[in-house]
Amino acid sequence: LAQLVKNESEPPLADLRKAVDAKSSEDFGKAFGKLTDACNRCRQAAGVGFIVIRVPISSPFSNQLFPPIEAR
Repeated sequence: LAQLVKNESEPPLADLRKAVDAKSSEDFGKAFGKLTDACNRCRQAAGVGFIVIRVPISSPFSNQLFPPIEAR
């Protein structure tokens, strides 16, 4: 199982890092989706497929705002 987690998670995590470094929200979204799918495949393989991870559809912090910081 540990090898499965490593094999499934390393490529999308590398893609996430590239997207963050490139400040590409489009690439980040794609990589996050791939990582989410990988997590669900591992859960299926581990016999706990009833735990399903999904991309959040809203912020859990609805009472907070995170506007961009303006350059000073």
